[in-house]
Amino acid sequence: EVRNARLPEADGEPFLAFDRARVDLSVASLWHPGIVFDEVSLDALYLHVQRLEDGEFNFSDMLPPEDGNRETDTAAMPEPGGDIVQVTIDRLALNARRLEVTDRQRDTPFSSHWDDLNLNAVGLTTVAEEGKPYQLRLMDESGGMLAWEGEISIPGSSSTGSLKLTGIDLHPFWRFAEPWLNLELASGQLHASGTYHVQWGDELQYAITDAEAGLTGLAIAPKPGIDLPDTSIGLATLQVSGIAVSGAEQRADVDTLTVSGLALAGWSEGERVSLADLFEVNMPATEEEAETGEASPWRASLAELALTESRVQWRSEYTSPPLLAIEPLEIKLRNLNYPAQGETAIEVALAVNEEARLAVDGSLALAEGDGVIQLDLQELPMAWFTPNLPEAAHAEITAGWISTSGNLAVAGFAPTQISLDGSSRDAEGVIRGEEDSFQRWDRVDWRGLAVDLEARSLNLQRLAVNGWSGRVHIYEDGTINTQRVIQEEVDQAVEEGTLDQEAMDAWLYAVEMITLEDSRVDFMDESMPLVFRTEIGDVRGFIASLGNTENSRGEVEIRGSVDGYAPVSLKGHADALAERTDLDLALSFEGLDLVRLTPYSGTYAGYAIDRGTLNVDVRYRLNGSRLEGDNALLIDQL
Repeated sequence: EVRNARLPEADGEPFLAFDRARVDLSVASLWHPGIVFDEVSLDALYLHVQRLEDGEFNFSDMLPPEDGNRETDTAAMPEPGGDIVQVTIDRLALNARRLEVTDRQRDTPFSSHWDDLNLNAVGLTTVAEEGKPYQLRLMDESGGMLAWEGEISIPGSSSTGSLKLTGIDLHPFWRFAEPWLNLELASGQLHASGTYHVQWGDELQYAITDAEAGLTGLAIAPKPGIDLPDTSIGLATLQVSGIAVSGAEQRADVDTLTVSGLALAGWSEGERVSLADLFEVNMPATEEEAETGEASPWRASLAELALTESRVQWRSEYTSPPLLAIEPLEIKLRNLNYPAQGETAIEVALAVNEEARLAVDGSLALAEGDGVIQLDLQELPMAWFTPNLPEAAHAEITAGWISTSGNLAVAGFAPTQISLDGSSRDAEGVIRGEEDSFQRWDRVDWRGLAVDLEARSLNLQRLAVNGWSGRVHIYEDGTINTQRVIQEEVDQAVEEGTLDQEAMDAWLYAVEMITLEDSRVDFMDESMPLVFRTEIGDVRGFIASLGNTENSRGEVEIRGSVDGYAPVSLKGHADALAERTDLDLALSFEGLDLVRLTPYSGTYAGYAIDRGTLNVDVRYRLNGSRLEGDNALLIDQL
């Protein structure tokens, strides 16, 4: 027995101390196999292990020198695989008031400690096969508890028991890894429990049953000095239940993984994603391990993953406003397997900025990446996508909402077919610096939109446009507003390699019906010295069978009025998207006020028009490469 032992550092700081150490050799050693101890105990142990600035440990001077007699030391060691020394300890007790570790070699010294360690074992023996009970209790620096108890058989090389962790603070683990991380762990606790069986004889075998684990109160932010503003992760709870692991079968199964109260904030700028930078690990370089290329023999399954009561704050350069608040966010996945097999059911429900709502429901075979997803998007503000408009348009979307629903089919994780119905309402776009809108509509509905990405085809059953108002603007150089923007964007995309012109030309388009109601066209021509502007209003009618397929004819019947008084009609067919344009159109104006045409008469004839009306009936046909035109003009009271 030794009492009140103290072994200080050279500077007087405590290194090792204990109140009482006791070894009680039993007289039963005379008739029991091996050595028998009535008691082996150590009370109130204190131990402080340090790595010093020079890389040495505070106990290095107690170790034999490295240039000692290696042959003698090796010869003194027992041969591996020999018989186990026969020892029995009726009572083994270890009580440590504090175990402390410190690393002073790092720029910011790391230190942590564990208190009130209690290890108790009764009848611990290397003689009998029968398992003997043991208990281990340990408290971390924040008051978290580890409780480990069960039975152990040293001759049988096996142990069965249970392990429980309660309120284990994660901050010490972060302090240990802090030099290699960009993140700072402000808070977080771990809890876990489960039963186990382990056997370490000729081959290690183990199994875990009825286990669960979880995290609470997790808060992660960038470390001071790391330039990642508006980036953080908060987590109310993460709970994993129904854990079963079999080392013999190399299989792990989990019933549920539930995440509640996730609060995520981040942003993307160009190729940078703040969360990716936050979790970057800057480990010191190590020797690369050889790659075997062999797949892991382990199998795993997760019956259900659920994300509830969560939110995301995300800043994007592709939306206006750039800050998107996704709340609430609900995700549920069922039947997840590793290696991937079977179909995984997917459910997603979210709202963005308290306006847009998205629901996703479907299934996906994760091994092949094949599946069908049902989408339902409601009240998506079109103005959010202003930053994605072509820069050449100098335009912005000021109003409008989109709602759509349908199916998305994927193969190999790539979309193959899209089927959608939907609508857009109260949309408006303006040219920057101008008050008037250049495009607007009260409502646009589409039905039967089917896109086949593999076959490169687009089909639309019906497009109904109501209350559309658009501007046709001819610039001074003779180009048209939409023509200029589209051509500039196409040329730039082809030059940058983001658009394959040949691939675009190979697409097939078919629109069965486009209807127009209560619409108008604002026409302005700046190509002449005097600007001409007029409006064709009350536009109504249809365009049918439009496309570039063999059956497309582009039937057109549209009526309206110029400036509210002169009827105008367009009727016939014009298949502008076909490889060989097919055209047969009749256009008529009745009672058009010629005074409005002074910009044209002044430019081309040198005269202004004081009064007069014009009736126009023209018909143009394209026969192969030959254009045929019939023109009937009536000018009255010029």
